[in-house]
Amino acid sequence: MYGVVNEQHGTAGALKLAGVDFSGKSGTAQIINYDLRSRLGKNKQFKDNSWFVGYAPRRTPEIVVSVLVQAGGHGSEAAGPVVRDVVKAYYDKKNKKTDGTVTAENKENKRRDLGEGAPAAVIQPALSLVGPQSRSAKRPPRIHGERS
Repeated sequence: MYGVVNEQHGTAGALKLAGVDFSGKSGTAQIINYDLRSRLGKNKQFKDNSWFVGYAPRRTPEIVVSVLVQAGGHGSEAAGPVVRDVVKAYYDKKNKKTDGTVTAENKENKRRDLGEGAPAAVIQPALSLVGPQSRSAKRPPRIHGERS
């Protein structure tokens, strides 16, 4: 898993973090087989799911992050950057490099500094993860022979 991120021909080499011994594994999960997808057309609802699992440091991990991006494509392109950013935020916080970042710990201090009536838009989370579909989103149409 170390080689995936840190070796020259690793599939997630673009995710390497300076100063962090970051390791990970990317993956892609097909929704339908490629023959059926080519007959139905390249519709977004049939795009592969992307996943990535990463941890740091290499020998005695302190943090493990797993991300699945529905219809995200390849793992190192969609889910990998999310994992990298979470691991980076962890190390930035650990090393006190959080200037300008609002976290659960410093949120109350920030509110006091801005005054009790501070607009909510000024106080934003450090990282916001939002799924690609809401619960009210329509289910994709069933394919003949597909089980529910």
